[in-house]
Amino acid sequence: MPTDEISYKTVFPSPLILNMKKIFPFTGLLLLLSATIISCNDAGSVAGVKADSASIAPLDSLTQWDSALAPKATSEIKLILKPDSQTDKSLNPKTADSAFIIASEIFNTPAFQQTIRQLNFKYSSYCRDRTNCKRNEKDRSERITGQTVLDDLFKEKAPAITFHLLKEGGALGSTCPGEYDMTAYYNNIMTDMDDDPFPPAYKIAVNVCHEYMHQVGYCHIYNRLNEPNGKPDSRYINDDVTYRVGWEAYYLVKKWFEDKKVIKGLP
Repeated sequence: MPTDEISYKTVFPSPLILNMKKIFPFTGLLLLLSATIISCNDAGSVAGVKADSASIAPLDSLTQWDSALAPKATSEIKLILKPDSQTDKSLNPKTADSAFIIASEIFNTPAFQQTIRQLNFKYSSYCRDRTNCKRNEKDRSERITGQTVLDDLFKEKAPAITFHLLKEGGALGSTCPGEYDMTAYYNNIMTDMDDDPFPPAYKIAVNVCHEYMHQVGYCHIYNRLNEPNGKPDSRYINDDVTYRVGWEAYYLVKKWFEDKKVIKGLP
């Protein structure tokens, strides 16, 4: 199984523009990814329209949805933790349960869905045949619409996942398409978000959101990242599905924690 080593810190959308450098001064952990190197081509088109800077969220200033103005969620999912899942004995056994609840809440949030819906991504973000975790589809002028990403994400309403929460490893986590088997490395993830005060379950939830996009058939288009001053890598944030979802999830849970949002069902 390929390693998955990006920083799980997400771009969060809305009418109020946030100064990322001022508000989120952190640096992500960069680990080596064993995925195939995919060349970066031009933006391409969606439904015959050339993709340009107006079609993507800005990278130097992040936006934030006002939940009162955001549309209602159009889809829902509930990630299920299978009984054969395992947590390292040195870790809190409730962390995985909480992370799955939080991850489901992230996916079901109107702001998250609205943000993804308005984006588009490189065709090479697909894993080859949606099943190969070591090779991507070849790039083409056609881009993957945000709605297509949401359709893939919500295709199953209650997917059951075998989740391995291990103490540490060579990456942040790993998942192959269609295997319903996910691994997260606790210490690596905590180090990656060591400046953030929210509980471990929130950080693991961000990882779960990222990894689930691999489960539904998306692979990374990069092998190394450059995230200066904790900013997303401008080469991939608007082209790589899984990378973008990870950033979206991060800023969403960060705001929830700051706002003291109550998430139903947490133990």
